Amino acid sequence: MTAKLLKCFLIILVISCTNPAAKKKAEAREALYPYPQYIQSQIAYVDSAQLGIEMVVQENGKTIDSGFIDRQAFRKLALNFLQPDPNQKDLRPEYEENSFKDLTLNTITFSITTKNPRLDLQRADILLNPDTKQVKYLVLKKQHETEFGYANTSLMWRHNMNFQIATSIVGKDGIEHSKLVRVVWDKPYAELRN
Repeated sequence: MTAKLLKCFLIILVISCTNPAAKKKAEAREALYPYPQYIQSQIAYVDSAQLGIEMVVQENGKTIDSGFIDRQAFRKLALNFLQPDPNQKDLRPEYEENSFKDLTLNTITFSITTKNPRLDLQRADILLNPDTKQVKYLVLKKQHETEFGYANTSLMWRHNMNFQIATSIVGKDGIEHSKLVRVVWDKPYAELRN
């Protein structure tokens, strides 16, 4: 009788391991590349470094503001890169990740995508240096509805140097409005003063 129970148990185990639904559920639990933790480390780097933080804002191609910002304003803008986190328990099943070596850019790229058009984060590309495995660039694509129309946002973070947030809104009037916020911190205070 014990041999029959063991045989039944092994058959159930094999079936559950080869079951596509069980495999998909197991894959859904695997963590995606943790880029929000990378952004947190970059925020900590800027907080500790003796660097000035410069911001330039353009609307429809024209500069409307430029100057230095404090670390609190920097952190507020950086939040755009942290939320939403596709590794959150309720979001993780909505995303899949692929990786490949890009010989043209000399990077290893992790690409996180969703097929759900209702989600804010549509794509995240994390480009790593193939030798050091250090992030070189992070590029996010987001979309959402606003009171003015439909917004597409592209966010790019360059390691230890700068980030930019480019938003394009097609208003209810059909006219496109664009806004670009660029934040730079890779120059010491002495360089910025000259």
